[in-house]
Amino acid sequence: MSARWRPVWIGLVVVVLAAVEIGQAWNHRARVCVLIGNDGDRPMERLAVEFAGTKVGSGTLAPGASTRIWLSGENPGTLAVSFVQPGNPMSGFLVPDFSPGSLRKNSLMLVLRVKPNQVEQFHDDSPATSPAGLLGKQLAQWISSELSLSP
Repeated sequence: MSARWRPVWIGLVVVVLAAVEIGQAWNHRARVCVLIGNDGDRPMERLAVEFAGTKVGSGTLAPGASTRIWLSGENPGTLAVSFVQPGNPMSGFLVPDFSPGSLRKNSLMLVLRVKPNQVEQFHDDSPATSPAGLLGKQLAQWISSELSLSP
């Protein structure tokens, strides 16, 4: 391939990756991660998360372990988490005003750390939602570093 055609091929690759990422974004509609961690000393059994009419079961979560649950939706709503844990009087909890659209827009995930009779809730950086998105970010970094002028 001649040096003259190289920028054209790079441009085509960028356009194709951007199209794939846009297609996945439309397909997954505000797909966000909810990370649930068991900070108790006993396993959480029958762990389930419900949002916007969809219920996702995660089974049993060992002490000290965590699991990622991916949810879709645009509008804010109430996130419901249910489980059974020996020694924990709590059998579940609600997260009001859970907004997948806002979390995705800001590239964040919701983190829920469950302790006996207590839940710690915060936001953290979200993992990449698609391989194409990750590849696109790496390609954009490579292109910007190649185009930047160094003194």
